[in-house]
Amino acid sequence: MIDHAVLRKTGRSASILLACVFLLCGCKKNAEERIYEAFKCTRVANQLDHADETKNALAKMEVDLKAMEPRNLATLAKDMQERLDAEVPLERYTADERLAALTAIYESDACQALYAPDLLDLSATTSPAAQAAAVQPAPQGGTGTTGVRTSPAAVLKVAREYVADAQDALLSNSVVAYCRAFAPELSQPQDLQDCLRLVEMPPSQTNGLPTPASAGQVVSQAESLAIVQRFAYCTSDPVVRYFTSFADYDRCMPESFDTLLTRELSAFRDLANESAGVGPAAFPYNNPLGSASQLDKDERVAYCGIPAVQGQLEPAELRECVDGQGANGTAPPEATSTPRPMDGLARSAMLKAAQFDTQEERDAFCNRHDVRVLLTPSQVQECEAGLSPDDPPAGGSSDDDPGYQDEGH
Repeated sequence: MIDHAVLRKTGRSASILLACVFLLCGCKKNAEERIYEAFKCTRVANQLDHADETKNALAKMEVDLKAMEPRNLATLAKDMQERLDAEVPLERYTADERLAALTAIYESDACQALYAPDLLDLSATTSPAAQAAAVQPAPQGGTGTTGVRTSPAAVLKVAREYVADAQDALLSNSVVAYCRAFAPELSQPQDLQDCLRLVEMPPSQTNGLPTPASAGQVVSQAESLAIVQRFAYCTSDPVVRYFTSFADYDRCMPESFDTLLTRELSAFRDLANESAGVGPAAFPYNNPLGSASQLDKDERVAYCGIPAVQGQLEPAELRECVDGQGANGTAPPEATSTPRPMDGLARSAMLKAAQFDTQEERDAFCNRHDVRVLLTPSQVQECEAGLSPDDPPAGGSSDDDPGYQDEGH
């Protein structure tokens, strides 16, 4: 005889399992349904920490996403998230019920089919060895994919001067792509946080975002948001301050979401441009070799490692970019031979340092992280010495010097 106590105890979990399986067994399979099914399986795999399955399921919806109108993409993620929350209200379940629901969806035939990697095309004329090589990840070229290390200060300086301002043309997640490329240089939490804070999102995506009270709340709050709002949340200052490495950012905003995020950000940008009656912003890196040749060595490495810059260059051109060879193939004079002009932020920092009365105050100010990234090594020394950018060059003379003569006398 069936134990009714056991039935009562397991009845709710069994109902949840049946409901979750039923949700994946519908017959309607238009493009939007296929996208939703892939979204659901992707979300579940991510919550269960199955990175490969998350990536494979997301890749399966690529064809359907490409066929959708940009206007529809703008609300797609939000609609899918609301639908999933209604069908599987995880926040109402106990921990055991939540795990049972996620596992039931994860193990369904529909999700397992989406998690499976694409098989090699054995009917193709390409050799098996070449086919196997085609599915292997490309070898990594090193830091910033240039294979050359640079300094955190150079990475952040290029981020501020060349990457942040390109967001209108290249989307906001291009900043994260750049920061990721230089993750080894940004190994210090403050450096990583400063880089991610350069992401700019419109108020329509940042208003009303939750604020985590602790690092433990970051992922759970992120998972409650539609994908564009989730990106805005994960690059906001109240959240970024909890990140100590890119692994923390990836838990908040998985890298496997990048394709869908790019499409949604692009759709939002196009709608904004259309509403404002303006066309797309100009591509910011039309002369990468010429621009790189004007920078010092460390900054060249950072600039040439910008993904949108490197994507234009052949391997030989990338080497020329890092070496500072301009479009005419000649290297510029060494930066030490002629001082580079001081930008406005560096000048302001130097002027402020010159106003301090004590060496201790100047040392503390000039070695602040946000000040050092603005200055060259020689400017840091001048900052600590209290030299103003308005002071005459070293070796020159002023009207206070003995024997000084004005040009007119």
